[in-house]
Amino acid sequence: MALKAVRCGLALLLAGATAATGMLAAPPAAADDVRASQLPVLRTLQVAKAWPTSRGEGVLVAVLDSGVDPTHRDLAGSVRVGRDFTEGANPPGVEPRRLHGTYMASLIAGHGHGPGNGDGIIGVAPKARILSVRVILEDEEPGFRVFNSAERYENVVAEGIRYAVDQGADVINMSISKELATKEERAAVRYAIGKGVVLVAAAGNDGAGEPGPDGFAPYSYPAAFPGVVSVGAADRGLRRATFSNFNPSVLVAAPGVDILGAGPNDEYWVGRGTSQASALVSGVAALIKAKYPDMSPPLVVQALTAGASKRPSAGYDTGMGFGVVNAAGALAEAARISRHTLRAGGKTAADPARPVAAAPAGPVQVVHRDRRVITIYTGVSAAATVGALSCVVVIALIATRVRRASAAALDAPLDLPPRRSLDAPPHAGPPTNRDVPLHGDLDVPSHMALDASPHAPLDVRPHGVLDAPPHGALDMSPHTAPYAGLEAPPHATPDMPPHAAPSMNRDVPAHAAPSGAGSPDGPEPAAPRHVSPFAPHPFAPREAAVPRERRARHRRTGNPYPADSDIWGDSDR
Repeated sequence: MALKAVRCGLALLLAGATAATGMLAAPPAAADDVRASQLPVLRTLQVAKAWPTSRGEGVLVAVLDSGVDPTHRDLAGSVRVGRDFTEGANPPGVEPRRLHGTYMASLIAGHGHGPGNGDGIIGVAPKARILSVRVILEDEEPGFRVFNSAERYENVVAEGIRYAVDQGADVINMSISKELATKEERAAVRYAIGKGVVLVAAAGNDGAGEPGPDGFAPYSYPAAFPGVVSVGAADRGLRRATFSNFNPSVLVAAPGVDILGAGPNDEYWVGRGTSQASALVSGVAALIKAKYPDMSPPLVVQALTAGASKRPSAGYDTGMGFGVVNAAGALAEAARISRHTLRAGGKTAADPARPVAAAPAGPVQVVHRDRRVITIYTGVSAAATVGALSCVVVIALIATRVRRASAAALDAPLDLPPRRSLDAPPHAGPPTNRDVPLHGDLDVPSHMALDASPHAPLDVRPHGVLDAPPHGALDMSPHTAPYAGLEAPPHATPDMPPHAAPSMNRDVPAHAAPSGAGSPDGPEPAAPRHVSPFAPHPFAPREAAVPRERRARHRRTGNPYPADSDIWGDSDR
């Protein structure tokens, strides 16, 4: 088991007089110079905008690392030393160095020192508290080889996670790396998430090597476990640092080059790696949990990703994840989603002790699919789709043509037949009463009796002349007396041809004009009558109603009037 602190190229800046063995010595750094050197990183994370909202008050951040020096002036009063799971690896009497762990803890919750705490290291969440859980050894410690080879230390990370959760940690930072995962670690991660704890881990520093068969850098554990926030490192230009691992486990990135932090015995260190990036993200998670203590880990992760800045052009990439974490943006996103929850329900949904793969795995069933059949089905589906689209197009064309034809028919002039003439042609058949115009000439033959009884008023058209035959006396009843003696004016003499004059009575042929009585030269021709086509006589009825059965009998006898009519007097009976 190669469990190690994830660090690279550390240079020691001493506040004392000597350098550790194997490290490069450098001039002492003043505390105020340390704070000024931190400003670029703090500006990138926009912590100054986030601190008015939250500074990490009341949050416990567990640092699973090589141990934290609780006496450092920038951490004094904020560190609680927890259990050492590496006990027995070093020879007796050897004190742990606690270099890497102190470095990470200062980036998370350093509060500085001096007047107004204006000197030294200031962490992202300066009001948070640190729980030190020792689960690794420094590379320079004498028990390092034993620790990485003994089986009894194989599950120290899983034990440290469970211990931190039971101690009330809200956030767990793991700036450590393993090449292989164990089911105990996976179960411990599930346990922590089930208890509402946010886990943050370093993505690893093997990105400069050759990619694996899948085209990615190696996966690092516990960062690659589902539910853990895997953090990559960004350089000063906020691009992926060359050493940072790139694979789909990377969720966000943070500055990881030339990062200044505290070391044991009031020292300050500068280095690079995904460990530093992971510690900075843990500090942002502490700010969120301080403001929203009941927020579930999935929502905290969503706030980190949605509030990130410098997002990749495609939205995500395997080197920078969803972008560089931003403290102010994460808090703003957390405020937006704080009223929601993503906590699962049910009896076993949050059972932290139950491993993900508790039941024995059965044989994997491999399904072989016939590519030829798939190709045929695909072709048939494509043909059907094309046919359906063609039908739609044809229907649309037909509908368009029908609409155009209808519009053209509406716009075309109406072709009506010519009006029927009022002059019926010779022998055109007997006209009906409805075919007789209102103002037509009435030509009454001499031998026809005119019934002017009180029940049948005489229908006299305007300006018409009633010419009585010479052999009959006109019986002017009281109802017809006002119409006697009406003569047409001499200027209206329509000459209507035989058989063409409209008649009010059916089957009445055009006979010769009746002769006048008492004329010495023979019969006197009837005076022409004029009928106005516009103005009817005010007293003239429209048409005498003749029952249908009586009209039929008149046609059979040839007499249009009843036999008992006395309009012509007794001589006609």
